[in-house]
Amino acid sequence: MQKRSLYENEDKEVWNIKVLRRNFIKTATEQLEDADPADWLKKPKVEFIGEEGIDCGGLLREFFSLLFKDGEEFEGNNFSVNSKLLDQKRYILAGKAVATSILHGHPGPRRLNKYVVDYILTGEEPNMDSVSVEELNREDFKNAIKQVVCIVLRGPLDLVCF
Repeated sequence: MQKRSLYENEDKEVWNIKVLRRNFIKTATEQLEDADPADWLKKPKVEFIGEEGIDCGGLLREFFSLLFKDGEEFEGNNFSVNSKLLDQKRYILAGKAVATSILHGHPGPRRLNKYVVDYILTGEEPNMDSVSVEELNREDFKNAIKQVVCIVLRGPLDLVCF
């Protein structure tokens, strides 16, 4: 039985991604934003400009690791919450990068919220009624929710809540 690739044209066409390490996020974002829709279907090959190296998989993994670690769209290797980035459609770009990274052997962002993963895998919106405050990865969200619950249960002037 012949081994099949995820992409029919994987051996024929590549998506050359060229970035500067000293200005990684800016150049990586530009490369991703400037990509044609067809590029996302090709096998990505990364070059760090001014450095020696042939991408046999390691440079691509490093590219995605740096993107997930340093990109504004990610916070603690999870998606951040930023209305400016949402307006700029940068989360769509980040989602494509996550999917591409997983398809090419990178594990994706660490600790990606299980509800986000379920949505990506199934396309079904998760039941958010069952999410506990402790499952949130952001302390500011946890504190805000706890304050709202306290105000609702005890009243806005109850200083014990704060």
